Parts: sequence; C-alpha cells; structure tokens
Amino acid sequence: MIACTRCGHWHTDAERSLQRSLSCSEVKQYWSRIKNEHKDLYGHLAQITTDESGTTICFKCGRELE
Repeated sequence: MIACTRCGHWHTDAERSLQRSLSCSEVKQYWSRIKNEHKDLYGHLAQITTDESGTTICFKCGRELE
C-alpha cells in the first residue's frame, strides 16, 4: 500500500513490520501498542522518532523500538 499523506512513513513502517496491508486505524493501534509495551518494560511511554540510520527509537531513552 502507498502510505497516506497523513500517516507517511509511520504507515509503511507498521505494514513492513507486520507484513500486511493496514488501515489507518490499525496503524494507530500498532504504534499505541508499541508505546504501551515500552512503558511496561521501561516505565515511560515511548517518544517515537528515527535516528540517523532510519531506525525507530525512543527519543527519551534511545532504545530501539520493535
């Protein structure tokens, strides 16, 4: 799927991770789950960003997000 203009690369990153096409609602649920899992593991919600190499990381702690 070509990412919608609203979601941009966040949409395609989620689809690549799950290896299937997703609706925008499913993309939001995917990233919400990532944030909550990060909170369970590290005690804070992930502040999602990408580093210089394009890897999705938490801005706050620098850990890679899966």
